[in-house]
Amino acid sequence: SDKPTGPCVPYTRLPTESFSSSTHGWKNAKRERSSGFGWFLGRYAHGDAHPYKEYKGIPYHARKVKFDIDFYEIDSWDADNRYGPDCIYIWVDNTRVFIGIFSSANDEGTRSGTQSGISWRSRSLAPPTQIGYNKADDQKHRITLYIPREYYADGKMRIRLETQVTESKESESSGWDNVRIAYLWQCSRRLNEIGTSDIEIDEDFVDELDAMDAEDVEEPEVVDASNCEEASKAVDISLVPLEKCVPSTDVDPISIVSQDGDSVTFTVSQLWKGCEDSGTMNWLAIDYIGSDGELHCDKSSVVGCGSVQTYTAQCEDGATVVDIYAYDSQGSAFQSPAENIFVPLACNSSGDAKNMCHFRFMVKCIPSLCNMNQVESATSETRNLRGFE
Repeated sequence: SDKPTGPCVPYTRLPTESFSSSTHGWKNAKRERSSGFGWFLGRYAHGDAHPYKEYKGIPYHARKVKFDIDFYEIDSWDADNRYGPDCIYIWVDNTRVFIGIFSSANDEGTRSGTQSGISWRSRSLAPPTQIGYNKADDQKHRITLYIPREYYADGKMRIRLETQVTESKESESSGWDNVRIAYLWQCSRRLNEIGTSDIEIDEDFVDELDAMDAEDVEEPEVVDASNCEEASKAVDISLVPLEKCVPSTDVDPISIVSQDGDSVTFTVSQLWKGCEDSGTMNWLAIDYIGSDGELHCDKSSVVGCGSVQTYTAQCEDGATVVDIYAYDSQGSAFQSPAENIFVPLACNSSGDAKNMCHFRFMVKCIPSLCNMNQVESATSETRNLRGFE
């Protein structure tokens, strides 16, 4: 027969990035070594710039990219609202994948989910134990992402590792290690087609790919009740397109602290400037409906990278609107070529409009993943909020 009969070649693996001798091209990279962890990328804590890397030359005809990384939960991670919650995200291009909340008191075990077409899984490699640094228990986790073709259609893909903790590395931090990337094929290539019939196939890895194909689940609408409130915080903020300016980098300046039905508490951070180098924003103004039902504009001057302030906003029909105005006199953070930024007088603003930016966010006030029957689309519910459509 002319048809090849060799076993299928389901994947191509790239060399592992172990950080034992280099940072492998990661930006905002720093290496550290301990007897328990060895060499790794880290440590990252509150206020640190997140490491990222752009991978190039990814073959378009790969059906998916499998991205593996080891996450080190180091020292006193907290799941409570007083000192936490401490959590991590992995960005794929502009998609922020919420991996979950971690606590040094808990074994997180196995968890999984999907976000914007990306399937992911996290599993603990061993029970919590003291591995290095402070006396609190540490834990190693392995995180896997299955990334579909639309993210690397141009042959490139950017990965960013975000650590959200509230204290310095002396108290809690993250480490990252053993990056493994594999291109997954449609399984039409055969070993004897390319003269490599002696290639060893990792059967466990093939079984894992088969299981992934068999699941082929859609993104869930509701998550487990024990985690739905925290998971909702990652998806209940929507950017309203205004096309008012061009930022130099895409960031999420708002994070939800609590959703209380008739109000929502959120934190605003300045992440456009000074996070990867030195520099400050001239001013940042937050315009929102306060808990008293009145419009408030809170302005901060000479704002560095990191958290600015926490606010509580009143909600209407399950959502509220938050406007953020920012000014960078140097024009490196963003530009508004049309000079059409109009800041409310209550914000007491000044500066060249072409170096200002206006962001508008819709924030849901009820956790949308806990009970979808209680929450409708924030877009349709808030058409009359603050007079925009």
